[in-house]
Amino acid sequence: MNDTRFVGQFPLVDGKRIIRALEEAGIEYEMEFDDEAIKRLTPSDIFMRGGTAGLGCKVSFFVNPEHSDAVQAVFQRLFPV
Repeated sequence: MNDTRFVGQFPLVDGKRIIRALEEAGIEYEMEFDDEAIKRLTPSDIFMRGGTAGLGCKVSFFVNPEHSDAVQAVFQRLFPV
């Protein structure tokens, strides 16, 4: 995909659900993983924080702009407000 649009960044656990839903809907996507928050931690940071909760790997999704409406429908189904 050459022309893509960022549609969101999610925790990896939600990313797995999104991947399944996008594939079921026939929507092509690209992903980018970000684990920089955990990479920057030192052992003392982990101790002071009491662990790494909330700093897990994030996954960003990009889709062709022509699929924007379909992606929004997928997100609304997965994450109703």
